[in-house]
Amino acid sequence: MNKIHLESCKEYLDWYARAFDYLVNSKNLDRQTNFFNGLLSLHPDVSFKYRLAFHAIFWACEIAGTAALLYDDIVDEGQVRRGKPCWHRLNHVGLTAINDGTFLLMMMITWQICQSVNIRVKLIALTDSATDFVHFVS
Repeated sequence: MNKIHLESCKEYLDWYARAFDYLVNSKNLDRQTNFFNGLLSLHPDVSFKYRLAFHAIFWACEIAGTAALLYDDIVDEGQVRRGKPCWHRLNHVGLTAINDGTFLLMMMITWQICQSVNIRVKLIALTDSATDFVHFVS
């Protein structure tokens, strides 16, 4: 029975990793990077602790914005978002996209709670692949 449960968990993790890659556009990180670089140019002595806090805040904003767009696309029956078919329009997704938006929000909230109570989370460098963030918060 444990084997079935573990396989089921892996299926869910794979699903949400695919959803995250599809929904969270890594090109949007330009806003985060530009602001962060501007901050560092004004205050190069910002501590590592505050750098992590800024990254966490920007990721939270990016994920919350993505979830809001996901819900908006469902309500407005959107067809295209960021040059791709809306997530809920994909044949294998449909209204399951509502759960995916909730997952994004819960992931963001969980990350913020971990940060606020100073729980150490294994950090993996952010790259062009949004999937790395799934590992970043796990």
